[in-house]
Amino acid sequence: MAKGIRLLITLNFWHIWKHRNARIFDGARPDCEALTEPILNLASLWQLAEAKNLRKLPLYAQPTEAMQP
Repeated sequence: MAKGIRLLITLNFWHIWKHRNARIFDGARPDCEALTEPILNLASLWQLAEAKNLRKLPLYAQPTEAMQP
């Protein structure tokens, strides 16, 4: 379970960094939903793909319509 949590922390930092860069370099406005949605979607997709260390974690986000096959 610790590896799964580390992976989620890494995902969070990566998306926070990308959101920060969009704000600084592209003039994007701060948006919590735009920040959290990709994190939850990616974690959910990894869970669906049975990522070894994420399938045990309780993630409640469902992939958005854009991510549906």
